[in-house]
Amino acid sequence: MGQIKEQRQASQGDVDVPQSWLTICCLGVCANNILRTITDNPINRILNRKEKMMARLGTKILDTGDTFPDLKVRTLDGSEIQTKTGLKNPWNVVLFYRGSWCPFCKMQLKSFQNGLEKLTAEGIGVLAISVDPLEKAKETQKETGATFLIAYGVPVKETAEAVGAFYNSAPTHTAPYLQSTGFIVGPDGRVVVSVYSSGAIGRLTWQDVLALVQNVKSAKK
Repeated sequence: MGQIKEQRQASQGDVDVPQSWLTICCLGVCANNILRTITDNPINRILNRKEKMMARLGTKILDTGDTFPDLKVRTLDGSEIQTKTGLKNPWNVVLFYRGSWCPFCKMQLKSFQNGLEKLTAEGIGVLAISVDPLEKAKETQKETGATFLIAYGVPVKETAEAVGAFYNSAPTHTAPYLQSTGFIVGPDGRVVVSVYSSGAIGRLTWQDVLALVQNVKSAKK
């Protein structure tokens, strides 16, 4: 009987786990489940994906009165111009568009083409710029009927840093691209208005450009 009692005591000793250990294990399992729930949350996954897709270099933006950067761009007419010296009109609109695949971009460029005669009469030129290669830029010109300057093949990150634009660094459907960004540049080479978009919409319109320039001119009389 004594031997049996000793065996029972030994068996009980083998499974005797301190209460504090059980508490720690339970807390660990709960924490792991909570972390997994947070990570697997659909909203969190969307936000993480957006963070990877959307980027902005620093916090620099071009505000009213800032000098527009001197960018070197290649245009479809075969020339290479500097924005500081190559824009021939007193006033200029610089439109960064996302690419030939973007219907909103083509709508904007078509609209500016429709208003180009009135813009030109007020001394306002238009320059559209994208990261698109030459052939894609030509497609955009053909589809929009644009007769104003279109520049192509600008580097994404360098250009985004220079003008403060948002850009998509890891799209699934195309190469990295700049988000829609627009500037009205005055005769002194300084920014009059800047419009930054982080997505497809939110853009300059030719009607607003025309009205603003006319208003500035009349105020100086």
